[in-house]
Amino acid sequence: MDLNDNVAITRSGPVQGTALALDERHQRPVTRFLGIPFGAPISGPARFAAPRPEVPWSEIRDATSYRAFCPQSVSMIGALLGARNVPGADECLNLNVWTPGTDDAARPVMVWIHGGAYVTGAGSIPWYDGHRFAANHDVVVVTINYRLGALGFLDVSAIVPDADDLAAPNAGLLDQIAALEWVRDCIASFGGDPANVTVFGESAGAFSIATLLGVPSARGLLRRAILQSGATAHISGPERASQMARAFLDELGVDPTRDGIASLGDRGIDEIIAASEAAAVTTKVPDGLPWQPSTGTPSLPQHPHDVIRSGAWEGIDVLLGTTRDEMRLFTAFDPTLRAIDADGIRQRLAGSVGPAAAEAIADAYLADHPERSAADTWSEISTDEVFRVPAHRLATALHEGGANNLWAYEFVWPTPVFGGVLGSCHALEIPFVFDNLHQPGVTMFTGDDPERQLIADLLHPAWASFARHGDPNVDASPKAPEWLSWDPDERHTLLLSATPELVSDPRGEALRRWPA
Repeated sequence: MDLNDNVAITRSGPVQGTALALDERHQRPVTRFLGIPFGAPISGPARFAAPRPEVPWSEIRDATSYRAFCPQSVSMIGALLGARNVPGADECLNLNVWTPGTDDAARPVMVWIHGGAYVTGAGSIPWYDGHRFAANHDVVVVTINYRLGALGFLDVSAIVPDADDLAAPNAGLLDQIAALEWVRDCIASFGGDPANVTVFGESAGAFSIATLLGVPSARGLLRRAILQSGATAHISGPERASQMARAFLDELGVDPTRDGIASLGDRGIDEIIAASEAAAVTTKVPDGLPWQPSTGTPSLPQHPHDVIRSGAWEGIDVLLGTTRDEMRLFTAFDPTLRAIDADGIRQRLAGSVGPAAAEAIADAYLADHPERSAADTWSEISTDEVFRVPAHRLATALHEGGANNLWAYEFVWPTPVFGGVLGSCHALEIPFVFDNLHQPGVTMFTGDDPERQLIADLLHPAWASFARHGDPNVDASPKAPEWLSWDPDERHTLLLSATPELVSDPRGEALRRWPA
């Protein structure tokens, strides 16, 4: 078979991709393969079960267009990012590959895990297009799908102990593992090096990566990790997982028995999604992520934070960080915050840290900027609580566990759209990382100032350099300052903007206010 005809051989059969045209920003040709199965359809009894291998094929399979993504209700943010559903949701366990060549070049591999609060998102969203990474930096990029909501994170193990074969706890994580196993088995045919895999992701994608570091079967499948706005803070214990499971089964009128769980395979996708969303509303979990991985299960026996700290990932290279104003994406247009005051901040915070700590933390943040509105103060507090504090705790655990290289960043460029109220909000860095400022919806999020490209020209090569070398400095932009690695004493952090700056222990005083 002529591999020059944009054909690659996978473990299950040959696939035909598309050669992409060169343009002024692409330094080498790229072939794109879309919608390659890494698991069998999730229909009937397989709907909630652990992923099974894809069904082999003998003829060349068309891989020139995206396939379905996993069942969900597309969110407003997802639509902004360009998410568009494709029929055939049962065949959603598929992935996409961008490569400079189907040869034996053994290039670094970057596997993207999408965000979306574990209930929305897809590897086919245009913002995640890997063309420019492949063309500009000679790497192979893979984007994946995984089951979401109840389909991905229903855990009935504590209430129906004999049903794990019907409804595998953490099926969504197992999907991610299955995709990484596909990469191990197949990526050499796409010009990639299965021994040099960097897994990167944002939000729930970063939560997933941190969680995968606690999954025994993930060892050996990745060498490096980039966590954008996510750490190990969103993990359910058995009690909370059971609460969500009961709420979901109640919505469907299903008995918590093996026969009841078996009957889930007969329910329609729309019915399952509606019940998944309704259960999320009725449970009112405090962290806003009702569906998430759960511990005490075969796939995740321990909390990943403890696994990381124990040294199980000694030698791993990790780059992690946050945006400066993460929570403004969610708070800037929240009508419930228009009248919030100091007491309201204390009450909101008390639910997670307790009344005494809430009062001390709120008073300290309010005193930092007395001229600022209470809503803006709450945005900073919640940004630190949900994103920045967990990131620092994860970095500390990685250091204690013997990570090889640690690099920390904070994305601080503020978007001018909507009068600047979003600041440097959640997800803002994504199109800069991928150098995808031209993709649908980006200018609605970033504006169109020419300064944007200066920032992409800093982030894009740094991420690729890290994937190749474990060090973002090696192939960095000449305009980038030296990026010193992170340690618990200095906490070196690169502030990313059009004028990047390396600082030591940013926001250290604020972060030390939080309970350990």
